[in-house]
Amino acid sequence: MWRPVLIAIGLFSGGIALQAQLPQPLLNGVFPPGGAPGSTNTVTLQGSDLDEASGLVFADPRVVGRPKAGTSGMFEVVIPAEVPHGLMDVRVAGRFGISNPRVFVVEPIAARALPSTNTTAATASPLPVGDAAWGRVPAASACWYRMEARRGDRILIRVLASELDSRLVPTLAALDANGRELGRVRRGGLLDFTVPADGLVRVQLTDSLFRGGDEHVFRIENVAGPHVDFTVPCVVTAGITNRVTLLGRRLPGGRPSGLTGVDGQALEQLMVDVAVPASATNAWPIGRLRRPATGATPAWTWRWASTSGPANAVVFAVASLPVQAQRIPDTAAAMEAAAVPVEVRLPVEFGGWFGRGKAASGVEFEAKKGDVYWMEVTADRLGQITDAMAVVQRLKGSDPKGKAQVEDVLELGELDSNPAGPEFSLTSRDCAGRFEASQDGRYRVVVRDLFNPVESPVRRPYRLTIRRATPDFRVWAWAQSPPKSNNEDRRVHVAVTELRRGGTLPVRVAVARVDGFDGLIEVTATGLPKGIRATPARLPSGISSGVLLLTAEEDVSPGQFRLELMGRSGEGAAARVREVRVGGAQWAVADFNQEAVTSRMFQELRVGVVPEVEPVTIQALTNGVVEAKAGTKLTIPLRFERRFEFPAAFNLKPSGHAVLEKAKELAVAEKATNAVLEIPLNDVALPVGEHTMWLQGQVAGKYRNQPEVLAAAETALKAAEAALSAAKPPEKAAAEEKKKAAEAARKSAEERAKPRDVTLGVWSAPIRIRILPAS
Repeated sequence: MWRPVLIAIGLFSGGIALQAQLPQPLLNGVFPPGGAPGSTNTVTLQGSDLDEASGLVFADPRVVGRPKAGTSGMFEVVIPAEVPHGLMDVRVAGRFGISNPRVFVVEPIAARALPSTNTTAATASPLPVGDAAWGRVPAASACWYRMEARRGDRILIRVLASELDSRLVPTLAALDANGRELGRVRRGGLLDFTVPADGLVRVQLTDSLFRGGDEHVFRIENVAGPHVDFTVPCVVTAGITNRVTLLGRRLPGGRPSGLTGVDGQALEQLMVDVAVPASATNAWPIGRLRRPATGATPAWTWRWASTSGPANAVVFAVASLPVQAQRIPDTAAAMEAAAVPVEVRLPVEFGGWFGRGKAASGVEFEAKKGDVYWMEVTADRLGQITDAMAVVQRLKGSDPKGKAQVEDVLELGELDSNPAGPEFSLTSRDCAGRFEASQDGRYRVVVRDLFNPVESPVRRPYRLTIRRATPDFRVWAWAQSPPKSNNEDRRVHVAVTELRRGGTLPVRVAVARVDGFDGLIEVTATGLPKGIRATPARLPSGISSGVLLLTAEEDVSPGQFRLELMGRSGEGAAARVREVRVGGAQWAVADFNQEAVTSRMFQELRVGVVPEVEPVTIQALTNGVVEAKAGTKLTIPLRFERRFEFPAAFNLKPSGHAVLEKAKELAVAEKATNAVLEIPLNDVALPVGEHTMWLQGQVAGKYRNQPEVLAAAETALKAAEAALSAAKPPEKAAAEEKKKAAEAARKSAEERAKPRDVTLGVWSAPIRIRILPAS
């Protein structure tokens, strides 16, 4: 049986106790998180503060989710037949705005949601070839499946987990009827084994750390068709048909490749034609390509339609240059010969695979003195568990034995810059750098995988780009976390973008400057609904992160909207305009030094507008620009609106420019409704010109959730009591039932409206300032 929806007002998210905030709709999961095109599905939710959930909001508006009539907490999801297979984000809209997203899968093979009773080998659920099932691993337990097989059958069991925003790290084991192990894979999603004799086969699925619960959801499939592990090249040219070699299992027409998968199983190879549309980069990537670091890598999802059925989806990097690929050998003995550097002409997109152990892979080319190229290796950002190292060498001829003599001229640096911080990591283990030829000659780029230094047969693909430098930029945005309670606060929150009436919401932005680009970048919001205004984030030369502010009028209509953000640099025909990629943390973390933070890209950023008014608002007592001369004192009178029960004293920190870090915090007295901010410009040297600043801090108080509902419930109870008193004997029973229902409703509303201690993050409305020259 499917479990009822778990909707409650609570202070817990992702398994850790967080500092009490105002209610925020947090969605931990949807079950089952998928369905087939042309189907209608009943799903339940797990989360908190999902009060008055009115519907599910999908990134593809063709998919619709509405509350199921006559049920509590269940939703009906309708997937039209024309919706393509793949992943999409889903959110819950309700009283407190709109939740964080979770993944929903439009699947090529419809999966069944099986009962959670298959926790022993004796109660294993059937999973014949071509079948798929949804499930959740119970805590400290396992899920079992069974199938009949014949001797020599090659069985592929595929599990989706991390792709579904699941906490599950799957371990799979196959056993025969006598309990003998036929195959096992740890921390992986594909089990590949061959059946030695006719009979019953059971498959056990557990979490690698033996955890479990509603957040450990998965999709398991007994694969009928082929499975593609990776491709060479892993990059394709947009707008043309590309020749690509598939490396995988049970490939119809495939032949030996000499390569093995991460589980040690031999892979077949098959060359196919892949027609890539000119607009290939706008497809939503799968799996690990939703990591923030992949936002700068144009990618395209493709699925091979083989004669034995569709394969799993694979992802290609997309390029505009022609692609040259490394040859795939037929046998393991030919591996090292095939891994030597390949002759190329620049510029080039090269698709290769890492050599065994210390063996070199890469390219050779001719260059003239002064030639400048940007070189970049992409593998980690394409979902490969690799740590690429690339060295540029100049060939100096050969020694008497014919061995090439080289000198190292450049090692490409790792892409470890992270302007977003631990809550939204943009780092990658890939590498890149600028190369300038010091003299005419022959050069080569040698690529190795530092994660695979031993003589392992496992191979993984990479992309090597060598092109002329093209200065550019990429932009990311995510919801601002609540202010830190102290300098030791290392929590990461699942932040939700929500605005209360009269409030201000900060949205963090970060940029990656490509090929030496160093211009001013402005991030703006477009298409905002009535009653919402945005203050752009300006990132001048040398600055890689900033804040865009959204402010709601006090009479704004509640609801939710998609936030459209664009990054722009330059004016007129020379302007560069780039779409802003958005994302956020998947799960709350108590200490990012002790636990890894998992973040991912979202398909869109949605903002909820809550009907409640912001408890504490801060505004400058000016309708225009506050001016001050350089070297004098900047004086800004402020007004505070304190609503509900937030009388406490608090501090406010000026923000909006790097030099404001030197400014002292403003101490706001208990119950104060006015204050004056003074910034000495001889100590805090804001540059001459116009700036936008704001104040941020935290204030403690008490919050009552929907006290108006309690008042209405009390009125309804009095009416029910009066009706019972006036009821005639035949009407007494019905009136008594109505009174009991009214009493229960009042008790529930009273519990909900009890004052609750919260610490509120507050941001002022934007303040425009102008610093005049001292003269």
